[in-house]
Amino acid sequence: MQPLTAQDVFRATMRDEIAPALRELGFKGSGQVYLLPSETHWAMLSFQKSASSDAAGVRFAVNFDVTTKQEWDHRRRAFGAPARPSPSWLSRGSIADQPWPGGGWMQHWWHLRINEAVRPLVDDVLSRIEHEALPAMRASMAKPSG
Repeated sequence: MQPLTAQDVFRATMRDEIAPALRELGFKGSGQVYLLPSETHWAMLSFQKSASSDAAGVRFAVNFDVTTKQEWDHRRRAFGAPARPSPSWLSRGSIADQPWPGGGWMQHWWHLRINEAVRPLVDDVLSRIEHEALPAMRASMAKPSG
């Protein structure tokens, strides 16, 4: 039997810990992409793994974006975007650590390591989604379009 890798732990953590908690918060989805259901908006939360991830560790960030379905239809016609957004087309926001000196925020990256407890990392990810990303997404969805 092959030894467990950080990639294996990441997949299991997403499936068994993160996804069920996101569903409790109202998201639908699986794997690394989740949507908040809406008649008027595409509201996407996605997990981005770093290319530097390996068997010993997975670095990842949480990205999110909200756009009206009307804006998305315009983007589809103008730029050939897919009928339904994907993380490569949406992801203007991310959970951030600190402001950059010139403005904006530095993206937060978590590091899941094969030899470290996963529970504190899961708790931090879910807390920051619930208290930072989700309120920002809901606020964006509540703004009048135009």
